[in-house]
Amino acid sequence: MTNEKLTQCSICHQELEGTVFIKGPDEKVAICEDCIQTAYEILGLGPVQYNEVNESDESMLNAENFVRPSIIRDYLNDFVIGQEEAKRVLAVAIYNHLKRMAHNAHREEGQPEIEKSNVLMVGPTGSGKTYLLRKVAELIDIPMIVADASSMTAAGYVGSDPEIMLRQLLQAADGDLDRAQRGIIYIDEIDKLGRKSESASITRDVSGESVQQQILKILEGTKSQVPLDANRLHPGGNNVEMDTSNILFVVGGSFEGIEEIIKKRLGEEGRRIGFDEISEAEQKKKDFNHYILEVEAEDLRKFGMIPELLGRLPVVVPLQELDVDALTRILTEPQNALLKQYSSLLSYDGADIEFSDEAVKAIAEIAYEKKTGARSLRSVLEKVLLPHMFNLPDEEENVTFYFDEESIRSGKAPKRIVKESK
Repeated sequence: MTNEKLTQCSICHQELEGTVFIKGPDEKVAICEDCIQTAYEILGLGPVQYNEVNESDESMLNAENFVRPSIIRDYLNDFVIGQEEAKRVLAVAIYNHLKRMAHNAHREEGQPEIEKSNVLMVGPTGSGKTYLLRKVAELIDIPMIVADASSMTAAGYVGSDPEIMLRQLLQAADGDLDRAQRGIIYIDEIDKLGRKSESASITRDVSGESVQQQILKILEGTKSQVPLDANRLHPGGNNVEMDTSNILFVVGGSFEGIEEIIKKRLGEEGRRIGFDEISEAEQKKKDFNHYILEVEAEDLRKFGMIPELLGRLPVVVPLQELDVDALTRILTEPQNALLKQYSSLLSYDGADIEFSDEAVKAIAEIAYEKKTGARSLRSVLEKVLLPHMFNLPDEEENVTFYFDEESIRSGKAPKRIVKESK
């Protein structure tokens, strides 16, 4: 048996120096990056994805630790159009959260314990709040769940208790308690729980401030008994204790009208952004996109969020409303752009689809009018493509469909070209 160091790929005999490669047991076999890529392609797995690791940094032994803000931002850029400020703020928040967990787990006597900085996302429906978080969770490989604040109630009423969110997170982690205790819980529509005015009654209710108080308890970092078998906690039931100290809580909402509160704080009531003659709705969008970048905790308190909850949400991530140009880019540019998704879907039935630039813009304009942001794009495409998705499995020929603006707006049949028989 030789102890000679391998210098060539065992398959193609390429020199291994300076390339990514895999070694077999006892270093008898080595495979170069090119051969790994070829194997992936043969198996239909697409390009090989490598995790960036700094081998000189022992803290990188855990794959989730110390993903730099620039790496997070660049990863999000592959999937999310626009929202540059939101991506920057969120990237730093995630980076600091990972460092905090590593520090607190290994801190020595005399070193301070770093407190958790949970996140508040402010932006209209369809602006990408949930999607951004899903992509971050995907990058750092931790479980994530989404809860709807408007369906929650204070403990004792029928509804979703905070403990149920923890149970769902444990399920998302496939029962791995350690992974669940380092996951992300996103609570959407938190703005629906606001008091709406500073002088409003603060008496206990079923779906308002009392629920904010319940959410506050788990944000602070506590140990909670979580039901494993049912949707409610029962004394003596099958429960598990979960520590929320390292769970990153993110709450979000559209906070419709908050730009007026921001304008008032800045002393700019009545000011219009821009000088063009535009519709009231378009002016409102311009105002929102300008002022939302100036949002502060004081504005959110005046909107109706309780100060105690805001104190546990020091990182505020502002998201702007998507315009037609952004929606147009979402259709074509991201790594998983919608048109790419539908092109792959229809290819299974032997069809190619192509859209003119005017057709793509028409889809974006129709979606924009629905006022639900990027979410509307899929529904518009589903309506346009439905007849073809129904008929294609029965076609005897492989075809290409060319969609122009008229076929999007009026439903005119797209140009159909036969490529070959199936």
